[in-house]
Amino acid sequence: MNTRTCAILAGLGLLGCSSGTGPNGAISLSVGATPSGLTAGDSITVGVQALTSNNVTLRLIVVRITGVLNVIDSVSLHAVGETLFVRSYLVPLQTPPGTVTVKVTARGGSVVDSGEVTVFVLPRAYTSISTGGYHTCALTPDSTAYCWGANGAWQLGTGDTVSRGEPRPVAGGHRFVALSAGGFHTCALTVTGTAYCWGGVPADSIPTPVGGGITFALLAAGGTNHQCGLTAAGAAYCWGYNGLGQLGDGDTTSSATPVPVSDGLTFTTLSTGGAHSCGLTAADAAYCWGFNNSGQLGDSSTTNRLSPVAVHGAVTFAALATGGLHSCGITSTGAVYCWGANGAYQLGDGTQTRHEVPVPVQTTVVFTGLGGAVGSHTCGLTASGVGYCWGDDLSGQIGDGSTFTVAPTPRAIAGGLTFAAVNGGSQHSCAVSSAHVAYCWGYNGNGQVGIGPLTGTMPTPVPVIGQIP
Repeated sequence: MNTRTCAILAGLGLLGCSSGTGPNGAISLSVGATPSGLTAGDSITVGVQALTSNNVTLRLIVVRITGVLNVIDSVSLHAVGETLFVRSYLVPLQTPPGTVTVKVTARGGSVVDSGEVTVFVLPRAYTSISTGGYHTCALTPDSTAYCWGANGAWQLGTGDTVSRGEPRPVAGGHRFVALSAGGFHTCALTVTGTAYCWGGVPADSIPTPVGGGITFALLAAGGTNHQCGLTAAGAAYCWGYNGLGQLGDGDTTSSATPVPVSDGLTFTTLSTGGAHSCGLTAADAAYCWGFNNSGQLGDSSTTNRLSPVAVHGAVTFAALATGGLHSCGITSTGAVYCWGANGAYQLGDGTQTRHEVPVPVQTTVVFTGLGGAVGSHTCGLTASGVGYCWGDDLSGQIGDGSTFTVAPTPRAIAGGLTFAAVNGGSQHSCAVSSAHVAYCWGYNGNGQVGIGPLTGTMPTPVPVIGQIP
């Protein structure tokens, strides 16, 4: 049997490799791949065609695809030269990087032939990660979005409602520069500033452009059922559910398109919590609006606010991070302050006392970044990339190896890893290392940790499947 190896073409073109040793013709194989090759979990396209030299009727062709795919297809052929199929198959997520050969053999009718193609499987890398309520999304270096975890509200963007325990590409072939996973939805931003969203109620099953024609420079971390974004001029817009004033436009009317946050403030960054939102001005002053039952707005009250109110206290912040019912900020010197609900120690002050104004997190650690959480824990990073988390640890979301407990003050994430960014979901956390490897830990009942099965908890960081750390 003669076999030829197909090189990878740029783009998604098809290449033909034919051995021509069959008695009545040959099987021609085709493979489509990106210039950089495939990564585990991507789809490999195999096209098979019977090229016969006589009028033999081929009623059933059984095609066995072995190697990295290991599948069998049975198809009927009713005309000479008819294409048997062009189908896509997922490269198994456990496939290590390197060169793998896929052998295709057809037996049936008068055709007995086979051929081989070589594909190049690369380790998948991630540049950023965003954790939602029970799902996770991340971006690769080529700006492709992948999501995994719960999908009952279409939040993975795969066009169905099947929860996934491994990364799946978001439908549509879009290229994004930023992702924002919320409680039950996901939004993303293109390089031109167009925002796309999917999931939520009502749900779009695949990425759909956000209406209103607003060009965004930044998307805030997603809230439970609302989303906010910032223009290059610092104007804040929010959309989604507004029953508690979380859109900040002065009323409680929900909106499917972005509405301007009232009072004309100019912000440098935004963060959305469970049902509240916060923003930071150029003067490093923090403002919040929306739900305030636990003091998460920081204005010394528990009154819901339909428009921005200043966070009280003589503290200015360099960055903000919001949780389900709490908020946090980091100062220019690396000190962290939190306010709001504290039943799970999410304020990090060592107590369970609710605070309606910022209180310092009890630690000597100097932080340079914070990652909010849809739930009741908070994570942060030091200048050297060491991660710390505090608050609720029922499912191991703190990452220090413990479960069914709490972390009253910051605890180091186990494993000696260093991270470029860290984020918290409802009961899980994820981070991307400086080597572009994604790690997750905590509750995995919906597959949000990304290790394959939709079960169990991971109390320490584990690499998301399909990577070689």
